[in-house]
Amino acid sequence: ADTFRKCFSQGEYTFVFTDKEGDGICCNHGEGLYVLSSEGKTISVGGEMQSEVETIPFELPFIEPDPVDEDKDGLDDRLGLMMPYDSSNMTEGVDCENFRLVILTDEYGLETTWELFEGNDKSGTLIANGGPYGSQYNHVISYCLASPNEYSLYMYDWDRRGLCCDSGEGWYSVSSGDIIIRDKNGQFGEVNVTRFVLPADGSAVFTDGPATLSPTSPPASLAPTVTPLLWTTLVPVVEKKTMYPTESLVTPPPSGSPTGSSVRQTASPTRTPTKGDQLDVSATDEEMTSFPNVTSNGLDEETIDKVTSAMDAAEENKGKEDGKDKDKDKEPER
Repeated sequence: ADTFRKCFSQGEYTFVFTDKEGDGICCNHGEGLYVLSSEGKTISVGGEMQSEVETIPFELPFIEPDPVDEDKDGLDDRLGLMMPYDSSNMTEGVDCENFRLVILTDEYGLETTWELFEGNDKSGTLIANGGPYGSQYNHVISYCLASPNEYSLYMYDWDRRGLCCDSGEGWYSVSSGDIIIRDKNGQFGEVNVTRFVLPADGSAVFTDGPATLSPTSPPASLAPTVTPLLWTTLVPVVEKKTMYPTESLVTPPPSGSPTGSSVRQTASPTRTPTKGDQLDVSATDEEMTSFPNVTSNGLDEETIDKVTSAMDAAEENKGKEDGKDKDKDKEPER
C-alpha cells in the first residue's frame, strides 16, 4: 500500500483516477483498491473501472453525507457498507446496551476493515461493518445493540500485521458503558476476533490467527509486478481544482501526523492543518511498483488538454516506432 498526503485550501476539487488499460486496479491484475479521505472522513473507495478515467468531485472541507440506500439493498450507496444498525425501537438499558468501537488506524488505514455478527462466529447474522479508513485517525463507532445477546467482532488487517507496530502504533478497543470489553491493543495478524455478550460481564474471549478474509475486505497478498500504474497530479484551475494523471513514478512523501475522530464514519480532528484541509490518497495494486509524484502546477484546462494530447500522441508514435522495429527484425538478410 502507498499513501499520498497533503494539505489543500478550501474549495471544489475533482479527483481523477486513470488506468491506462481501462480495467482499474481490480480485478484482472490482483484485487487492489484506493481510498480517498480528508481528516479521517472517507470521500471515496474504488478500484473497479469500466473505462480509463474515473472522476470523483468533492469539496474541502469535506462534510460526510448521511448513508443513503436508494436501491434498497441494505448497503450505503456511496461506500457500499451496511446501513447503520437501527435501534430506534429499543431503549438503552432495557432491551439494548451501548456498544462502542474505537479504532486508531496505522499508516495504512485502507488495510483495516471489520465486521460485527450476532452469535459466536460468522454463522450468525452480519449486523454492521466498516472500513477501509483514512490513515492515522481515530474512528469511533457507537450503537445500542439488542440485549441480552452474544456478538462476535472480526477485525481484519489486509497486510496481516495488525495495527501495531510495523506501520505505526494503531489499536482498537471495545467497551459498553463503563465496562471495557477489549482494552487498547493493535498487535495481531490477519484477523482478530472478540467474542462478547451484552450486557457486558467481563467474559470476552479473544482469538488471533490466520482466517479467510471477509468478502468486504481487501485480499491478503499483493505480489507486485513490474508494470507501472498511472496515478494523479493535482492541477488547480481557476475555480475548480483537478487531480490529473501523470506518469512520473517516485518514492512517496513521508506520512503526515495523526488527527481526527469519527462517529461511525464521521470525524472531528484533534489537530487542524494550518494551511488547509489534509487530503489522503491510499492505493494498492499488483501493477504498482512505486508511488508517483504529485504536484500542484497551476495549469488551466486548455493546457491540461494540450498535455494530455501530447502524451497520447507520444504514446501512439512510440507504438508506431515499436512496430517499425519489429518489421525490420523480420526482414530477410540479403
